[in-house]
Amino acid sequence: MLSVVGILLGLALLIILALKDWNIIIASLLASFVVIVFSGVPLQETLYEAYMIGFKNWAGNFFLMLAAGSVFAKLMEDTGSAQVISNSIMKLTGKESLLKIFIGIWLVTTLLVYAGINVWVIVFVMMPIMYPIFKELDIPWHIALAVFTLGANCMGNWLPGAVTIYNIMPMKYLGTTATAGWKISLFSDTFAVVLSFIYIFYQLKKSKERGEHFVKPERLTITELSDKNLPSPIMAFAPIIVTLFTLNVFNIEVFFALTLGCLTCIILMSRNLENVLATLNKGAGNSGLPVIGTCAVVGFGSVVAAVPGFETITNAILQGVPGSPYVSWVISVNALAGVTGSASGGLGIALDALLPKYIDLGLNMEALHRLSALSACGLDTLPQNGAVMTILTIFGLSHKEAYKHMFWISVVITVLSCMPAVFAAYLFY
Repeated sequence: MLSVVGILLGLALLIILALKDWNIIIASLLASFVVIVFSGVPLQETLYEAYMIGFKNWAGNFFLMLAAGSVFAKLMEDTGSAQVISNSIMKLTGKESLLKIFIGIWLVTTLLVYAGINVWVIVFVMMPIMYPIFKELDIPWHIALAVFTLGANCMGNWLPGAVTIYNIMPMKYLGTTATAGWKISLFSDTFAVVLSFIYIFYQLKKSKERGEHFVKPERLTITELSDKNLPSPIMAFAPIIVTLFTLNVFNIEVFFALTLGCLTCIILMSRNLENVLATLNKGAGNSGLPVIGTCAVVGFGSVVAAVPGFETITNAILQGVPGSPYVSWVISVNALAGVTGSASGGLGIALDALLPKYIDLGLNMEALHRLSALSACGLDTLPQNGAVMTILTIFGLSHKEAYKHMFWISVVITVLSCMPAVFAAYLFY
């Protein structure tokens, strides 16, 4: 029981310190100490065999991808490609309606997610595209994170037909198709999008009342260009098209797909680069903070998973959450995603350990599929999630400055959207 208390206190400490703008490495270590002490496990052994192993494994799995993504983003900035794409969005939407602009950005981001692009790649692509738009319109930069979150961390992940792990995993267990339970999405997705846009414009109104304007964060490294010597739209879009095409059509590993995108940038737009080597060096250097910060958060998660309290919490969930079947399934998947700090991790545990019981209850397979994909994307984005840390770092923002937007849109509104989803499950299935 003390170990469970330690996990809850450690998580609370990590959240509080992050929101108070503590360095995430220090915050994760202090939170890990709390978990270790309350759990009564060896300090040194747990730090080296849990924290550092988690730290090292995450870096080993994702460093190349993040480094390539960082270089790709820098090339898109320095060639002026990001500026051209931003200008194209503005031409399509106009400057008069912020709603049209935000919808445009949201749709582009959602389509990238829907096509199966990893959020760690999307953030490198979208951030430099969004920057000139928010600067020109004098919109506080933290609002950009809210718009990005709606596209990258929400609906695109669980939409029927999405090429995402959350939509594909249930297919293997339930024998369903990628569009299974699409009627549920009509309810849940409409609810989530409408409520999220209401939230975004409410926050924009409050920030304007506080006299906030666009201010470039000190943590953000980005090249600001004039409209001179910009590439043509065809050239500007080419690196993104090459990356997406090789990643999704030829199924090339993401690091190599991004590398091909970088090469496309250099070959087509070398005349737009003042110094190719300087851009490559800067891009590679920019990957350091996202990698280290995310590794630290993952290290804390590994400590939590290594102590007895984690198994206690997981078993309590697996033994059965009370409530009607669809409701208890939604709660269970959400809870497991929150405990593990991973949408795919929590969903995997639920599908392996809990699904047979719910199938035996005679529940509709299509409904279970869509509820699974939706529920996995709620509590997973608590502050200790690795993707949260990476996205905040790429945007040059801290937990204190902007995590509230991720919390309200990706956690609260997504969890609330499970209610109309359950209603639709009972109504149609």
